[in-house]
Amino acid sequence: PRPAAGQLPPGAPARTSTGDELLAVFTEAGLGAAGLPLRQIAAVAVTADGELWLATGGSEPRLLRFDGSAWREETASPLPAQVLARGPDGALWAAAGCDAARYSAGRWELAAPCGQNTGRAHAIDFGPQGSVWLTTDFALHRIDTQGRRAFDGFYPLRAAITPDGAAWVTRSPLDPAGPGLVAIDPSGATRDVTSQLQLQNPLAVAVAPDGTLWVGGTGGAASFDGRTWRVYPIDGRAAELRVHELAVAPDGDLWAISGDAPVGSGLARFDGDRWELHDPGAAAVGGLTFAPDGSLWLTTEAGVVHLRPAQRR
Repeated sequence: PRPAAGQLPPGAPARTSTGDELLAVFTEAGLGAAGLPLRQIAAVAVTADGELWLATGGSEPRLLRFDGSAWREETASPLPAQVLARGPDGALWAAAGCDAARYSAGRWELAAPCGQNTGRAHAIDFGPQGSVWLTTDFALHRIDTQGRRAFDGFYPLRAAITPDGAAWVTRSPLDPAGPGLVAIDPSGATRDVTSQLQLQNPLAVAVAPDGTLWVGGTGGAASFDGRTWRVYPIDGRAAELRVHELAVAPDGDLWAISGDAPVGSGLARFDGDRWELHDPGAAAVGGLTFAPDGSLWLTTEAGVVHLRPAQRR
């Protein structure tokens, strides 16, 4: 069940300063007995049936599900969820380290157990023919019908999979080579394409429905259509900051969080022509994800914010 607008804090405005509808804000008081450590929210996901899930970070990760009136801890998960994602079929995926599990119809299924120490999980992504990709501290893992394969030799941060099965991976600033962009073709060949990017400090990556690759970095984002890179700067104060999260809305618009990772104060939407700055309704935003209905969920240092984006101005 989708949280209702009645769960807004007393006195909270119905809209942000940029006109986005504020649907719900979960803070420590709103999480009740669940006792969520607010500064350690790691991920949020909404499944195709409308179920809302949260994963906490820290040394003891917890998985919470909203039952329509309260948060309940999910204790049947086969792993301590660090990141979450909605799969192509609408089911929930959770990952910890290089292990991933799928939840559907009340049942958990562990996918190709890893059994290795590859650090924390950063993200879950999905490719063609049912492949699942896990980004961890020290390797990128692909799980498919052939089993599991790890791509290492660099520290990955985020990954996006294009329709041809290629993986595009931002390299962590903690890597000895510094931030960058790595391409892995469907055969598994790896190459560094940072010099082609024309964008400094690439941190975030996403793929649009038409297959266009987007990479976020200092001052904006760059697109790649398979032949040409093109950079789209964000105007204003956000131009001084790094884009560290990207997400594509169901309508195809690109959304970005900019700031000093892992949190930021800038939220912007790109409609294919220009960037439009938005008020995130919170001081420090860490992550963003879209629900199937097109509404936007933000994880923040103060809780979780649920917005319905306004029409383009």
